[in-house]
Amino acid sequence: MKTWTILISLLLLISCTSETNIDPPGPEEGGDKNLTLKVLIPGTETPESYALTESQENAISTIDVLVFKKGVPDTQGNEIFLQRATATTINGTGREKTFTITLAKQSETVRLVILANATTLINGLTLTEGTTSKQYLIDNLIFNAESFKPTTPVTGFPMWGQSATLVDLSSSSTTQVPDIYLLRATAGVDVIKSASLSNDKFEINKVYVYNAKQKGFIAPSGSLTIDDNTKVTSPNIPTTGQGNFNFNLPYVSGGIIREMYIGENSAKSASNTTPTYIVLEAKYNKGAYTYYRLDFVKDGNYISVLRNYKYVFNILSVQGDGFTTIQEAEDADAPSSGIVSELTIDSENNAPIHNIVYNNQHMLGVSIAEVLFDWNMPWIGKTSTDANNYYDIRVLTTYGNGNDWIAAKASSWFNIQKVDKNTLRISMVGNNLTGSERSGLVTIKAGDLTMTVNVRQSGGANSYMVRFKNNTATTKIPLSFAKVASGSDLDGIDPNSLRTKILWKEVTVGTPVDFKAEIKGTGNASNRYIEVTATSNGSYYGNAVVALFVGNGIGMVGGSSSETILWSWHIWSMPESVDTDIRFHDPNTNKFMYTVLGKHSNNNGLFYQWGRKDPFPRSYTNVSPHVIKITEVSDLNTIDYVIQRPTTFFHNTTENRYNSSWLATPNAPERDYWKTDIKTHYDPCPTGWRVPIRSDQDEWTLNPPTVSELENGRLSHLNGNWEQSGPGYKGFLWYVTSPESGSNYPVWLVESDGSIGRAAGSASSTMGNSVRCIKDIELVKGL
Repeated sequence: MKTWTILISLLLLISCTSETNIDPPGPEEGGDKNLTLKVLIPGTETPESYALTESQENAISTIDVLVFKKGVPDTQGNEIFLQRATATTINGTGREKTFTITLAKQSETVRLVILANATTLINGLTLTEGTTSKQYLIDNLIFNAESFKPTTPVTGFPMWGQSATLVDLSSSSTTQVPDIYLLRATAGVDVIKSASLSNDKFEINKVYVYNAKQKGFIAPSGSLTIDDNTKVTSPNIPTTGQGNFNFNLPYVSGGIIREMYIGENSAKSASNTTPTYIVLEAKYNKGAYTYYRLDFVKDGNYISVLRNYKYVFNILSVQGDGFTTIQEAEDADAPSSGIVSELTIDSENNAPIHNIVYNNQHMLGVSIAEVLFDWNMPWIGKTSTDANNYYDIRVLTTYGNGNDWIAAKASSWFNIQKVDKNTLRISMVGNNLTGSERSGLVTIKAGDLTMTVNVRQSGGANSYMVRFKNNTATTKIPLSFAKVASGSDLDGIDPNSLRTKILWKEVTVGTPVDFKAEIKGTGNASNRYIEVTATSNGSYYGNAVVALFVGNGIGMVGGSSSETILWSWHIWSMPESVDTDIRFHDPNTNKFMYTVLGKHSNNNGLFYQWGRKDPFPRSYTNVSPHVIKITEVSDLNTIDYVIQRPTTFFHNTTENRYNSSWLATPNAPERDYWKTDIKTHYDPCPTGWRVPIRSDQDEWTLNPPTVSELENGRLSHLNGNWEQSGPGYKGFLWYVTSPESGSNYPVWLVESDGSIGRAAGSASSTMGNSVRCIKDIELVKGL
């Protein structure tokens, strides 16, 4: 057996200036396993104040990853320790931190335990491979809670988290681990007072905290189970060597916010005669100082102080003096009767309040500043298991009793409802058949504080992700999008002459998904939609392209001249469990999609020619029917001509393959079909996403590319043959920026080590490269 020390590695993001037409050999990956992780830190519920800022409260100096074997537990049913790794570089700001570790590759499926700011404590333990249980770790990671009393601002709160899913260490490829929530080992306590309580009426001088526990476990109660990694329901308190400590701090204008952090403690009961409580030293009506006791009481019941929760005592009113001496407050069996306070409790991983405005005394915040709905009403991210087509936004204010906020809207195409004290519900009135995106504002007010939420409803997109449940999945595509995007007079066409068909679908091994398409709806074309149904034997993976056309449906591709393709769409199927991070938009952070467009377990994604909306498979023979064509550019190549031929890969042999255009005239105007300032109708990304721009490269530090998904990541045509990139560069990714000179088009390249840089060499719009979309948080759909 061996005892583990730290194993260190990091996937660095390196700027490079290599040419896109060079394919150097890549290094061997060896016998290690790289894991890319993102942890979510407990979120802020209050504004930055007089002690810690949010960044200080969420500061992480060290992250340790402890690996436990699943399947060979000890006699108590615990998982057994295997490895330890430490992240040397931690990227990200705010709540999200990312890092990459390297573990020894093993034929094991494992659980990951993530520990932040706890390296010194871990170093004091003996972790032996194949012997040490997770229960030993839980029982022996004990921190000094007294060190966090607010005599001076402190940071580095210990945090615990573990992977909800098991991780396979048997392959050498880099694995992106699903997001892991960290639980702060301490509870936060704030004390504020209502705006109606002026200092003349009630002046607080000092706040005392009694019976705070000296020691605390870093691991929460129930750490052997993985049912819910985001909340705790009972305290986990060390008994050996435990004691209590008291402290006090002055009250300042605006309240005590983000200053008091204490360990867990059980509720007051016959068995717990030393519960944690608060005492205020204050003057009532400019009288003498008296003392008011505040206990942790909610709905008439004593409650425990739990880690990772924020407890806010909001003083609403005062009817008289408190206890004469502080000793009397300490000896009291119940809270003071002369003071009315409300205790607000929020789990800090429960839709954190990111968007906050505040004045000198109060705050108003919402969990999200923008929400996006699909054209047929569900909010983006809704799966078939969701029962409702509405989105709930959390609202938090310290104004009045916390319920004194109102919401108003100016648009009629969506509704709002104040469900309860902390919930604003937004729902759509109907489908969006305009063919373009629409948006409207919701204004939330609390006193003189105002916040706005932007509500958006898509008018359609060029790519649709379908998620399976019970081997079937459906998606709906509005014909109104094709009408606006193509500029065609769809409503002037007899609806009975419109047809739809699956142009091609993947038939590679491991992608047994069948796609069918049917036009549904009544009235003119703008009121109708294509319903695509996908069926599977359980693998759920595959890509297809569906077209809307006019004609009799015979020989549609490369056949009869009586048919015209009006528009076409990409359909991308995936399991319902896949998290594409598409539900809503954080206005503070752009985020890349979890992979390239069209990627699944048996395919490394699809290729796009720069400025075109339609994808091409990596192998044109692995689709059914075999309709993919390679055709030279001719004088006929206008944008309308190209739209009508979504299965044709255009190239130009009269020019260098690195300096050519898929239109008849080089350098024009395909460079305008993807733009930096708007998401055009030619953007290939799904609703809520867009092709990234050059400055988005900075976001790779938060969500680095996965090398394995980009293997052989380029497609071009040379001397009549398909050519894919060799083993050196792993991938080529389009981004949006005006061509810098001649026909050079902007591309990033990913090298064998996973580093990414902007290519300085030539790239042609006729090349087929991957697209990895980024969240569309500001751009509007248009031309």
